[in-house]
Amino acid sequence: MTRRRLPRLAAVIAAAGLLFATLAPAQTDAAWVDREHSQATVTAFVLRPPVITNVTCSRPALLNPGAVYLTITWRWTNQSAPYSAYTGANAIWSLNGVAATNPAPTTTVNGNTYTTTFTGTLLGNLLGGLSNLLLGSTINADAVTTGPVGTPTWTSPASSGIVMNIPALSTTASCSIKA
Repeated sequence: MTRRRLPRLAAVIAAAGLLFATLAPAQTDAAWVDREHSQATVTAFVLRPPVITNVTCSRPALLNPGAVYLTITWRWTNQSAPYSAYTGANAIWSLNGVAATNPAPTTTVNGNTYTTTFTGTLLGNLLGGLSNLLLGSTINADAVTTGPVGTPTWTSPASSGIVMNIPALSTTASCSIKA
């Protein structure tokens, strides 16, 4: 009996091989190295900092807590999207690397031109004014752009700014736009 099963088993295996050989998939041109591809346009966008067009300054006042000591006139890089949806709140200012929040600068707009003003507080003017009067100082005011609107985690990689110099034992100050 064992000898009879071997020829039958061999016949079944041969028949299965023949069946699989006739059912094998046909050759195609498809391959992982196929030259066909898709194409799309991807646009990257880099936020630009405000463009400072003018600056005026004066020594911070000792006895006038609401006095304006720095006025910066600026505009956005262009007026198309996303800048067309931006406001003055999208420009974040810092003084000597610290966020300008006490008091926060005020920004007004006239057409496409923004004006940001910095004023002093009584405490800040008394302490800062006395040290500036005796020792002199340099104030760096810088701005970055945040956005788009509603996503303040995006920030321009560069900043715009000014340098304000207050010489020792002087009643004046000078300021210039950073290159």
